[in-house]
Amino acid sequence: MNKKKLLFPRWDLVLLVVLLAAGLGLRLIDLTNPPLDFHPDRQLHGAIIARGMYYQMLPDIDPAQKQLAVNLWKSVGVYEPPILERIVALTYFVVGGEYLWIARIYSSVFWMIGGLALYELARRMTSVGGGLAALALYLFVPFSVIASRSFQPDPFMVMGMLLAVYSLYCWSEERTWKWALFTGLFTGLAVLVKAFAGVMLAPALVIMVLNTVGWRKVALNRQVWSMAGISTVIPGLYYLFSISSRSVGFIDFWVLSYTNLLLKPRFYFAWLSTAGIVIGIGTIFFSLASVLLLSVKGRALTLGLWLGYALFGLLEPYQITTHDYYSLAIIPLAALSLSPIFGLIIDKVRQQSRFLQIFFTSVILLYVLYQGWLVRNVLVSSDYRGEAVGWTQMGAGLPRDGRIIALTHDYGTRISYFGFIQVSLWPYVQDFDLLGMQNGEQGNGQLTSSDFEQYFNSKIDGYQYFLVTRFDELDAQPLLKDKLYSTYPILQEGNGHILFDLAHPLTTPQP
Repeated sequence: MNKKKLLFPRWDLVLLVVLLAAGLGLRLIDLTNPPLDFHPDRQLHGAIIARGMYYQMLPDIDPAQKQLAVNLWKSVGVYEPPILERIVALTYFVVGGEYLWIARIYSSVFWMIGGLALYELARRMTSVGGGLAALALYLFVPFSVIASRSFQPDPFMVMGMLLAVYSLYCWSEERTWKWALFTGLFTGLAVLVKAFAGVMLAPALVIMVLNTVGWRKVALNRQVWSMAGISTVIPGLYYLFSISSRSVGFIDFWVLSYTNLLLKPRFYFAWLSTAGIVIGIGTIFFSLASVLLLSVKGRALTLGLWLGYALFGLLEPYQITTHDYYSLAIIPLAALSLSPIFGLIIDKVRQQSRFLQIFFTSVILLYVLYQGWLVRNVLVSSDYRGEAVGWTQMGAGLPRDGRIIALTHDYGTRISYFGFIQVSLWPYVQDFDLLGMQNGEQGNGQLTSSDFEQYFNSKIDGYQYFLVTRFDELDAQPLLKDKLYSTYPILQEGNGHILFDLAHPLTTPQP
């Protein structure tokens, strides 16, 4: 039986370029809007580091301002190498100014490079149509657009993972030194950018290596040893010698302290709910089912990646249920898993009349345009430029003659970056909850009256001022609110903040 030809059979490259260009263009909409739209604490964390690096490079700048920028940089926690921050800082230096939107461009470009690797991998595993459809899903899922342009290492990590997985698959087919070296290099890059990439990649690497060379020959295979060596030496040396104490602290607090959650059914439902925000719960289950349609080699690779994601979630039980971007990697994973279904549908369409091919293509394009329009509306719906100005003015008006403790937005990163001032932090309600969760309790976000007095006095020791910008948090902590208003005079009020004078308590407490 003669099969009808695909509409525009020579336009595959054109469609690929159009998808990548449209995906990049969508991510650059409202480029200069401050990064307060998506996990601002994480994005401003990177911005503070990049600014400190940039100021450190400037030869002609006020020494006091340079030192403050560097101090703010050093005051934030660093759990992975600040590669993106260094790239952004160097770009600041080259272009001659601190333009925060530069980070958005880098993250978006990294996501596009990862998309190209995803397309090539899906094309090899299924078909050109399956690859293009997988790429479209990867680029235009709403969460993908918003998260992949953020100033944080995750888009960079996903790029490294996709390049590593593509190289691994090519190596399994060709078994050449070129692909072995690329696999090790890109795996090492992904792990260097963010260590937990190693957890997500390890099962796929092991399964594919055993599937390719067999367990009896693996110990004697020089290419396998080269992949393992390259992928572990560079990130291993960095994490061992550069930030070992902080890494140990991170693992102790965020991993070991929450293993009790793994025994509670609500943890798994919360995990699934959070992952559903990223890609959709239905898409997750359809993706897992679609894996069975892949070839043996493709199925082994994809199931290994799903296993790696599951292991990652079990090692990060708190973060995986509360930080949606920790599940960012399931977007390309779901797209890759669905590629065989996409390929089958497109192969079926190829056999139809030209009219039906045009109709099918039009429907898909309309859907992509609709998704893009929805995301575009989200991106332009909020303008944070005025808010950034307000925080800058607030910071300029705060006193510099004493230390400040603050109950403030985004764990202090907002006032630190825009206000250019260093503050220490009073915990949020959820931080008190965390202490209870570590002890296997649900936590109620509160201290008892007797515990509060001791905690408050120890916390404010050495501080002259108490800044409040999170009034919802202040209302949620009535003991703190009563203590501040009844015991300490107000030095500043308005413009979204209240500043209490801790150094001169009221002689007669207020009721």
